[in-house]
Amino acid sequence: MKSKLKFGVSLYSYQDEFFRRAMTLEECIQAVADMGADGIEIIPEEMIRNFPYLSDEFLDQWFVWMDKYGTKPVAIDAFNDERTIYKHMGKEMPFDEIVALHKSYIDVCHKLGCKYIRGMVTDEKVIRELVPYAEENNVYLGLEVHAPFGIMSERTQNFLNVKEKIGTKNMGIIPDFGIWEKRGVPVILEQCIRDGAPRASVEFADEKCRDGWSWEKMQEWLDQKNASGIERDAVRRAFCITQDDPQLLRQVMPHILGLHGKFWEMTEELQEASADYATAMRILVEEGFDGYINSEFEGGRHTQDIEEVRGVEQVRRHHAMMRNIVDAIEAE
Repeated sequence: MKSKLKFGVSLYSYQDEFFRRAMTLEECIQAVADMGADGIEIIPEEMIRNFPYLSDEFLDQWFVWMDKYGTKPVAIDAFNDERTIYKHMGKEMPFDEIVALHKSYIDVCHKLGCKYIRGMVTDEKVIRELVPYAEENNVYLGLEVHAPFGIMSERTQNFLNVKEKIGTKNMGIIPDFGIWEKRGVPVILEQCIRDGAPRASVEFADEKCRDGWSWEKMQEWLDQKNASGIERDAVRRAFCITQDDPQLLRQVMPHILGLHGKFWEMTEELQEASADYATAMRILVEEGFDGYINSEFEGGRHTQDIEEVRGVEQVRRHHAMMRNIVDAIEAE
């Protein structure tokens, strides 16, 4: 069975190095190519000066980099959270400004040569305003299927229903591997412990989650021991994980634009403790999916207090793990 999967990187993975000015945008792109990947997913607000305005000089340089390193623009990660833009003023963003904001992302996506926008737009009225503009610019509007929402969640299904009602091909979903958690995330749980949560309670919650306890039973246990706020929050993080069924990928395969390879920590043994990569990737290979899995390293913000984040090494290990999984499937 031959895999058609492609591998890229969301430059979100290198945000710590980029913020510290340890890496330039070009060096982020080079790091992707150096590990044998070619897909680039960029965070324009963070990494493009004067965003959303893209100068001719920047665009010329962008495509020079693509040619130089043999990389391809795949997607942009749009922050597009209109709720927080006006939050400090205590009011909602006007509808016309919301539409204009999202159209600016479509412009940027088109100019960079990317296929789709990873966004969070679910409002049908807004989507109906955006779809004709996206079609004109050959850009796809993507909804990230992100924990705690799964593939069959009301949020995801409403988005796909809107796509069907409009009758467009320029909409799709981007499943995030964080919806296939097997257990609580170790780096997050260790951070909770450093913040004062009892290790015994965190490890107990992680164990009972895998044993099938209900959240109600876990809360009763917390109430009986009169747990503190810090302890309750840590237990919630250990217990309230998203365990969507990877088999649901088969039902939505025609709607998948790409996937976010969410991971929190890659060990030296090339293992990711939390997300079920093996099952989801097997399904993608069996279904002949020929799009990108873009690595998205999120563990850095949970270790910044104790060590320097090394996103490049973490992503390198992540790609090695994914290639090992593909090799094993193809060898069967």
